[in-house]
Amino acid sequence: MRIRAQLELVAKLKGQKDKAKRQAMASSLMQDLGIDASYVKYQHQMSGGQKKRAAIARAFIGNPQLMLADEPNASLAPDRGQEITQLIRKQVTSKNGSAIMVTHDRSILPYVDTIYELTHGTLTRLEA
Repeated sequence: MRIRAQLELVAKLKGQKDKAKRQAMASSLMQDLGIDASYVKYQHQMSGGQKKRAAIARAFIGNPQLMLADEPNASLAPDRGQEITQLIRKQVTSKNGSAIMVTHDRSILPYVDTIYELTHGTLTRLEA
């Protein structure tokens, strides 16, 4: 199934009955994530970064109250990783939701409210 069809299916499963709205939602997300040129591609035709952004789009289109992201910036160019982090923050803020991101990438720290660090099996809250 092509990525755009996947996004539209998720929107439909989440209750969006209007096909035009589903298509608009999918197009908007793909454009925001920089994968709008990939809308006709199948998963196996996409690069690693495009696949990651497609997965993020599938999560966003479902309007979750809680997003769990394991290394959301891995396999992305640094500038694209920053954009993705900003989009995650924007999405959860606009929906009054939350995101938990697990990462080694300290460049995302300016975009988070609470930071925990796991060192030698001990979880410590850090000052943001």
